[in-house]
Amino acid sequence: MLNETTQIETPRLLLAPLTLKDAPDLQRITNTAKIIESISFLQSDFTVEDARNLISQNGEDVCFLGVWEREEACLVGLFGVHKQDGDEVEIGYWFSQDHQGRGFASETLEHATLYLEQKHPKLQIIAECADENQVSQHVLRKNGFKSTGEDGKRPGRKRYIWRNWRTREDSNL
Repeated sequence: MLNETTQIETPRLLLAPLTLKDAPDLQRITNTAKIIESISFLQSDFTVEDARNLISQNGEDVCFLGVWEREEACLVGLFGVHKQDGDEVEIGYWFSQDHQGRGFASETLEHATLYLEQKHPKLQIIAECADENQVSQHVLRKNGFKSTGEDGKRPGRKRYIWRNWRTREDSNL
């Protein structure tokens, strides 16, 4: 999937696998009620040890990339990739509250989904989004994801699938 050498560069961001030394920064950007309530596998009071445990999951089927803002040279978010059963890979993301509303999620999704499609063209990229998370739904739709209308695996979430409109949809014209 993705590995310890994966790096994705965008005009303003660098995505690269998190390492254990990043745990304090990951804890700092994650330990807010809004993020913890939005991410189903996070627990309240997200500690540095929780961050280390999350980062330690990086492997063949799971990869957590840190999202670093180049100008500030700081960790601003996380982009996760999880291999699912069959031919699907699920993506997810969150960004520190201080860095939301600046287009980082959209920029991350645009570049990371294209990277995944280039490296794994036979995998369907999916996401799940909470019904009440209108901002994330907008970011997903803006970047080529479409709701299937189906419930996701997690309660209160809808399933989205990604279509690279530049190649797949244009070929159907």
